[in-house]
Amino acid sequence: MARAIIETMDESQQQQGVVSANRSLALRIMWLALVVNLAAALAKFLVAHQSGSGMILADAYYTALDSMVDVVLLSVMAFATRPPDRNHPYGHSKFEALAVIGVSVAILLMLKDLFEHLFSSWHGRTVPVFEPQFVLVISVAIGIGLALAVYQVVMARRLNSSALAADGWFTFSGTVLSGLSIVSLLAARSGLWWPDMLAACLASLALLFAGWRVGRDAIASLTDEARVDPREVIQLVSAVEGVDHCHNVRSRGMPDLVQVDLNIHADPAMTLEEGHELAHRVEDSVRRKFPGVKDVNVHVEPTARH
Repeated sequence: MARAIIETMDESQQQQGVVSANRSLALRIMWLALVVNLAAALAKFLVAHQSGSGMILADAYYTALDSMVDVVLLSVMAFATRPPDRNHPYGHSKFEALAVIGVSVAILLMLKDLFEHLFSSWHGRTVPVFEPQFVLVISVAIGIGLALAVYQVVMARRLNSSALAADGWFTFSGTVLSGLSIVSLLAARSGLWWPDMLAACLASLALLFAGWRVGRDAIASLTDEARVDPREVIQLVSAVEGVDHCHNVRSRGMPDLVQVDLNIHADPAMTLEEGHELAHRVEDSVRRKFPGVKDVNVHVEPTARH
């Protein structure tokens, strides 16, 4: 049994090492996103100043906000990677969820600026200045931003990082906004003012979706929403040799740091050592089946004999 316990401890240390490596890679990707967003924001501010387009100005502010969000997420993600301590025995991972909630709120706050732009476009009927180089700059920003967003979302799923996913969706919604900026510029070439107003309406819908999309998973983590299907766990654990019955399965936590609690019934004639070994086998089976599960608490109860 001692060998089994040692192997379990080694496996747990390896899993913790994987989580740490994943978070480190997510941090490097966030730094890349910060540099890209800062450069894009600067380019859009220059275009907005020269074109007089309110839509492009809103786009530039949005990208600048994305950069600020990157700074916030980088700070919090670095804190979230700290190991458990006396005051936080379960670690600091939920600080990442708090950061994601902040991102969601920031996205929703952008609606205020867009509604103000919508009101201004309706009353002022200002036609932006069109220049081919303006379209070129925004198009390059869209291409780079879209590639970055896809990379972030794909890597977020691979690394199980909700903060990286949140920033990826933020970046994606920014490319939608930039696309509307091009529409506004092309319409200005024909002397039309109303497409700028329509673009602001569509951008508002994109922001609403992004705010809901990035906040949903973080809220699930903070409110202890179930992370694994109890029926799957019961079916898996019941197949472990020595387990008579499994029930009261509960799960919670971040996507990459899920905690599972469960009860099993076993032969009452088992020794304490045998029951302990059975609990380890159950823990191992659950971890292997569900990669995001890092902590399994097994309560062993005697099976009632009639």
